[in-house]
Amino acid sequence: MIELKNISKKFGSRQLFSDTNLHFEGGKIYALIGTSGCGKTTLLNMIGRLEPYDKGQIIYDGTSLKDIKPSVFFRDYLGYLFQDFGLIESQTVKENLNLGLVGKKLKEKEKISLMKQALNRVNLSYLDLKQP
Repeated sequence: MIELKNISKKFGSRQLFSDTNLHFEGGKIYALIGTSGCGKTTLLNMIGRLEPYDKGQIIYDGTSLKDIKPSVFFRDYLGYLFQDFGLIESQTVKENLNLGLVGKKLKEKEKISLMKQALNRVNLSYLDLKQP
């Protein structure tokens, strides 16, 4: 579980987040969708401790990220995929989604079901066989 409590972040005079609260339950798939410059990458970078935030707390399984040493955090807690390398162009959308399930002890039917659910959630199921 990751929880953001009263997170605020400014870039110069631009307030990107103001007392923002979010809750992400473990074992679920989430999508951040928004226009360019709205803060999607900044949010991920703050959670990943790559970008400082001005105010608030980010809590992982009940522990504030500020209480976890960065070396331990990156080694034990975080899997991070940079968005510039987020898709493999030679694979379909469905195959790219399947990469997130590699190593999970799931049957193929379960993987397909999870991929379909994820695509349906963001109204992109019609793109499952397309390449990026």
